Amino acid sequence: MDTQFIPTLLAIRDAAKRSADAAQEKVNQAEKLLEQMQQIVTEQQSQSQSQSKIAASLWRPEFQLTHVVRTTFSLRNVTMGPIKVLDVVNADQFANLELEKIVKEFQSGEMVRVELHHYGDDYNLRLRIDGREDILCVPIEYNLDLL
Repeated sequence: MDTQFIPTLLAIRDAAKRSADAAQEKVNQAEKLLEQMQQIVTEQQSQSQSQSKIAASLWRPEFQLTHVVRTTFSLRNVTMGPIKVLDVVNADQFANLELEKIVKEFQSGEMVRVELHHYGDDYNLRLRIDGREDILCVPIEYNLDLL
């Protein structure tokens, strides 16, 4: 047998062991990194849920529609600034709707009384608002004691 054969085999074995140790170290580092990333994702999901809850609790409608008596309601801007109503989208569901009282600019806190002789199946006052893409739905809620 060649005198170099055994030292060569030992060198190959040692190199293979170092290579395996280095590979195992990379696996360990990757597992730690994965664990850290999973923890970050979990924390971000928790923060996102908290932010959603906070936003939901802070949300306020732009208009408040209050039943006064029979078919009379008060429509009030409950925001801190003016709101310009461009149209009542579902005006065809109301008899004798006084559009001039609603289609206008409401200052903060401004209120108007309107008669809502509603005969449709949609119990919302649907308003097109200046600067908004979507239609604002103001629920029509009757107080049965006032009918």
